[in-house]
Amino acid sequence: MRTSKKVPTFHYHYNRYFFAEQWTPELNLDGFAQTRSHTEALGADCIVVHLASILATNLAEQLFKLRQVAPARQVWVAEMLESAAHYPQLDDPDFMSLFDIEMSYRRTADIWTPYIPHNLESGYRDINPGTRRRQCCAFVSSKWDMSDRQNYMRDLMQQLDVHSFGRFMRNKRILFDRGVKTKLRLLKNYRYTLAFENSLAPDYVTEKFYEPLLTGTIPIYLGAPNIEEFAPGDNCFINAHDFASPAELAEFVRHADPAQFHLWRQRDLRPGFVERLELLKQPWKTSLAQMITERLELKH
Repeated sequence: MRTSKKVPTFHYHYNRYFFAEQWTPELNLDGFAQTRSHTEALGADCIVVHLASILATNLAEQLFKLRQVAPARQVWVAEMLESAAHYPQLDDPDFMSLFDIEMSYRRTADIWTPYIPHNLESGYRDINPGTRRRQCCAFVSSKWDMSDRQNYMRDLMQQLDVHSFGRFMRNKRILFDRGVKTKLRLLKNYRYTLAFENSLAPDYVTEKFYEPLLTGTIPIYLGAPNIEEFAPGDNCFINAHDFASPAELAEFVRHADPAQFHLWRQRDLRPGFVERLELLKQPWKTSLAQMITERLELKH
């Protein structure tokens, strides 16, 4: 008599109270069934841990205890898109040894999930920056600031005309805010945009860098020390770290020719960047499901 193959299961482990009234994460993996109850976690074949919600609420010790009683055959996945500067546990070998698979923005991760938009490769040539009358804008709202971006921005705005739409140093208001759609629309009105990350961590390059490139505005970037590895073309942005002070940066921007920062759109993308895009062709959920399956086979 033929028996049906058992469908592997996974449990998505996160702290629901971390999300309050906003949203809760969802994860669907092809070929896997998801357990919904925390009481079923130990019986699942795999546990995917949403680290930001766990670590931000000081539940790291809970993970250690859970791992101690978890079956040896169980595969653990660490999911993280937030900066290691804010969550130093990501750089702690003892903590990361809890997991069989790391899925994060870091290039060393088993499953690499960067912020690079999939439409950048096909759309970068079609963008016409045109002549933009407005100088510079900014969208900084989060209080998270391990890059000292607030002080840098405060000093820079004394030297450069910046329209700030975020909660920090707001001097321009949005009457009808539809989120990302509104932001992208506004970016198209400016020559430059302050693309300031909330921390300075290798590989942590977020949408703050790519949204300006997709809308024809030039990012003035403050963030990852290896940002050049994530740039799609030569001279496509201004690196704040190249200047001794905000005043020096402002002086450069006032006299720069914006057209020089759009020449890359007329050329092929950097070969190294194209290689990175190739790594992202397969959806990360597919890659994750395959890797979990492989690890399960090894453990059995």
